[in-house]
Amino acid sequence: MALNQADRIAISKAYVAAPGEILQIEQNKVQVQAAKAEAQKKDDANKMLVDRVSALIDPYQVELGLLDGDLRTVLTEQIQQDAADRKIGNFLFPNEQSVPLPSVPDGIWKFFSPFFGSYGIGKQKLETYGSVNPHEQQLISDINTQIAIIEGFTSIERVTGQSCQTVPNPTPPPNNIDVIADDAVLQSAMSTLITRVTEWQTNLNSTLAALADVLAVDTDATRVAAAQTEQASVNAALSAISTWLEYPTFNNAHGATTCAGFNSRDPSTLAPTKGHSVQLDPFKSAIATRSAQVTVRIAEISGYLGTVTQDPVTGDISGGSGFYLDRARAINLRLHTMGGSLSAVKSAEKGLSALEQFKKNKQDAVAVYQGVMVATLLRAPANGTNKLHVKDATGLTVGSAIYVVTETQPELPLVIQAVSGTMLTVDKNVPQSYRESELGRVYKLL
Repeated sequence: MALNQADRIAISKAYVAAPGEILQIEQNKVQVQAAKAEAQKKDDANKMLVDRVSALIDPYQVELGLLDGDLRTVLTEQIQQDAADRKIGNFLFPNEQSVPLPSVPDGIWKFFSPFFGSYGIGKQKLETYGSVNPHEQQLISDINTQIAIIEGFTSIERVTGQSCQTVPNPTPPPNNIDVIADDAVLQSAMSTLITRVTEWQTNLNSTLAALADVLAVDTDATRVAAAQTEQASVNAALSAISTWLEYPTFNNAHGATTCAGFNSRDPSTLAPTKGHSVQLDPFKSAIATRSAQVTVRIAEISGYLGTVTQDPVTGDISGGSGFYLDRARAINLRLHTMGGSLSAVKSAEKGLSALEQFKKNKQDAVAVYQGVMVATLLRAPANGTNKLHVKDATGLTVGSAIYVVTETQPELPLVIQAVSGTMLTVDKNVPQSYRESELGRVYKLL
């Protein structure tokens, strides 16, 4: 299908304008790249502020989880990058209607500041904690439960792990007999106690490692002193555990054959054992001392970490305390929709991508246009003669039927009579009103 006049004029305009538009795109890319570089410098500084606080938060979160059982999330750089890109399912700008949150019932966070109700304060996406199992508070509770069961038995039973029962003799002559045997309840409680104590030992060693990480990054004198106090408490508990675990579990070499003989046997002659009061009571005291310190330490770390609160109407950070608040404010410097440095970097990246796509579109258009016509701009106004000066005469040959047009002058059909470099001799005089300043152009249909 042949191009009509309107088609020819429109396509020729787009054709000759494309190189200039591509050049302008490249110039715009340079400007956007410069803006991105400036934003990146600012964001590098802001990222350092975030990382500096996270370096404190992360080891304290690990330590606290070992104490209270709440597994707290680590807010990584990738999480912040995903939030800046507004990826589906990101944690700082929730954007899934199918995933309602306690603080975001419709699943969509619509505010300029990021959402800090989950990963901002160590929680998971749905504003809950994961679990650390086993953790120290639970272990101490379980240990105390088993000790209470064991202490329900007599001293000789606790030392030997056995109990004596008088039962009927099933064979004549009819009389009762005494049976001394392992006590299932006592033995189970002691076995469970040893298991829990061993788990507690492992937990405490993990706490020592977490404390080492804390002391490697925290330089605050008050917090360092508190961590060192905690180290001493953990080491004291580990020492008490090692001492207790080294004792024999039971000693049933009592030699008794009757309940009377068994129950009257002096348990201290069979000690030390794990269940004897001389060995168990100091261990209980160590447990109580450590339990009190755990409560103190949980309060200390919780205070260090603090909280973040946000205005439910604006989403702005409205209060809080501790490391979480410090980090939230630093993250806001990066991710705030209006003026956040990382948001600016991402915006520049999107702008560069859009400009590159715009450029590609122009290049693709030129490739299409080259299949239907040859077009070139005038180098100078027509001078009222049959001489036209063009920027590029490639493809324009003697005998070619061409057109000349501007933004204000009508399309004028011509025939080339001669070509000399970039000067065309045509079959008609072209008025001076055909100017290069008004996008004057020459084109030939293929």
